Amino acid sequence: MGYAISILAVFAAAWMAVRCHQARETRMELTAIIDRPPSRIFSLIEEIECEPLWHRHPGWLPGPLRISAMSALGEHIPGRQARGRAGSTRPREIHIRCFRDREFSCLSIHPQNVTCESTFRLYPEHGKCRLNWEIRYRSHRLSDLLRRREVAAAVRASMTTSMERLRRRALDTQPPIYLHSTVYEARRGQIPAA
Repeated sequence: MGYAISILAVFAAAWMAVRCHQARETRMELTAIIDRPPSRIFSLIEEIECEPLWHRHPGWLPGPLRISAMSALGEHIPGRQARGRAGSTRPREIHIRCFRDREFSCLSIHPQNVTCESTFRLYPEHGKCRLNWEIRYRSHRLSDLLRRREVAAAVRASMTTSMERLRRRALDTQPPIYLHSTVYEARRGQIPAA
């Protein structure tokens, strides 16, 4: 009897510690100087769609135990990784904030998984553009909270890949191929209430 109570106490303490960490928000930031005017970069960001697609990271573990990862811009997510509550790429709520040639922000809320805000800020700099990309997210899944360093590493890798893709598209002289999201298109232009 005493052994069972001590086991329950350990689990309760672990759960409380995890719940305390849940309120902790993770913030990441990347900056790049691109040899194009801010208007060109802004049009790319607006068309490509800045909402990160959260999904289950591939691996041998069952879906609910895999960590959440964020796709790079334009990356295809296989259905087996995107399906299910733990890895759904369709947020329950999404808000877009847009200031022409200056800022593009997207807030997506997955109540069971993650709340994430992705913000691009553009600054003119001697005919070039200084692009600042900030991501803030808060995990809600137990597996993500227990392995938050791995989740953060996956997000950082995705941001680095996305920034390089964006830079290459901006410098490409060919007309870019734009990717659209039905969720994004349906809610385009919405601004969250203050």
